[in-house]
Amino acid sequence: MKILIVEDEDEKGRQIMHLLQEQGHFCRHVFCKEDAMNEVQQLNYDVIILDLKIPDKNDGVESTDKGIMFIQFIFDSIQKAFYRPKAVFVLSQHLSEDLQKGLLSYPIGIITYSPVDQKWKKELITRINYYAQRSCDVAIITAVDVEFNAVNSWGWEIKDDIIGLTYYRKSITNNKGKEIKAILVKQQHMGMVCATNLCDRLIQLFQPRCVIMSGICAGRKGAVKLGDVIVTNQAWDYGSGSIQTDNKKIEFEPAPEYRPFHILNENCFDFYGSTLSQLKQNIYNTAIAAKDFELAKIADEENHRNTKIYQGAMASGAAVIKSEQFTNKYIKKQNRKYFGIDMETYGVYYAASKSRNSDAMQYFCIKCVSDLADEHKGDTFQAYCAALSAEIVLKYIQENLVL
Repeated sequence: MKILIVEDEDEKGRQIMHLLQEQGHFCRHVFCKEDAMNEVQQLNYDVIILDLKIPDKNDGVESTDKGIMFIQFIFDSIQKAFYRPKAVFVLSQHLSEDLQKGLLSYPIGIITYSPVDQKWKKELITRINYYAQRSCDVAIITAVDVEFNAVNSWGWEIKDDIIGLTYYRKSITNNKGKEIKAILVKQQHMGMVCATNLCDRLIQLFQPRCVIMSGICAGRKGAVKLGDVIVTNQAWDYGSGSIQTDNKKIEFEPAPEYRPFHILNENCFDFYGSTLSQLKQNIYNTAIAAKDFELAKIADEENHRNTKIYQGAMASGAAVIKSEQFTNKYIKKQNRKYFGIDMETYGVYYAASKSRNSDAMQYFCIKCVSDLADEHKGDTFQAYCAALSAEIVLKYIQENLVL
C-alpha cells in the first residue's frame, strides 16, 4: 500500500517509515501541512498517518490547528481533485479529550503514540494490514438476483465487516498460476443511481484494478438475437436531455453523453467456435448436475445455435422497457446502431471514469440478451443469459485479465 507519513519529528517519522517498510508498504515522509497537501494531489495514497501537531510550512511553528486543517482538506474539500485515502490515522502523543471528541466527526482512527511504550506499533500495523487485505484485483458488480446467483455459483466467502455493505471474496487462479483477488457485490436496488454509488464506493474501499459488470440486458430487435452477448464499448443515459413544448406538443430533446469502457485488450472477446461452445456446454452440465431441467433445456437448445458476441453501445435508463414503439421513438433515434438496453451500465462507467485512478483501472460490462424490450419481454431466458455472462467473465479473469 502507498502510505503518506505527516510528521515533523524526524526520528519519529523514521521509526514509522521503517516499521511500515518492513511490512512491504511504500512510504513517503513529509514534515508540514503544505507538503502533505501537495502530496495527496500528486499521488494516490491508500493511508495517511499524521501527528496533529505539525507546522504549516517547513521550519514553521507547529500547532494542532494545522493538522486539523489538513484533515478538513482531505474530507471536506468540495474539489475532487485528489484520491481520498482508504484510511487516515492520527498518531499523536498529546491528544486532549476535547480534541478527540472534535475528531469524531471525521472517519479517522486515533492511536496514542508513546516513545517508551511500543504498543502503538502493533496497533498501527494491525489496522493498516486490515486495509491492505481488503484491496482486490477485480470487482464484479451485479444488479439483480439472477445475475448475482450466476456469479455466486463459483463459491465465495461472505463478508460483513463494512457497515452498510455485504460483499463476497474469493481467489481465482489464472492460467499462469497467479492468484487473482476478487470481490462480488449486488446492488440493493436496480438503476443507474445505485450503480453509480456502489461502483464509486467499491473503488474507494477496495481499489480494484478492474471493475466488471456481469448480467442480462435487452437487445435491439434486428441487431441481436436472444442469447447473444454484448460487450459494451460505450454507454449513455437515454433519458438525458430537455423536455420542452413545441406547437403545444411536449417534446423530448435528447442530449446523450457517451462514456466508453476502458480495457487493455479490446480483442480479447473475439472468440467463437469451440471456446464459446465449451462455455455454453458448461451451463448445460451445471444445470443437469443441479437437476435444473428447465435451464438445461434452454442450454441444450442454445448449444445448437450460433451465439454471437458484439461490441457496441448500450443505452441505460431508469425504466424497464416492454415497448418496441418506445425504443424506436426515443432510443433508436439517439443511436441507430446501439445493441442493448439496461438500467446500470452508464452509471458504472460514469463512476469509474470519474475516479482518480481511472487511467490505470480497467472497467467494462458484459451482458447477455434475455429479451428484446418489446411486448414479449419475460424472464424465461434470464437464468441462462446470466449464466453465460458469468462464464465469459470467469474466462476473461482466468485468461485475459492483465494486472
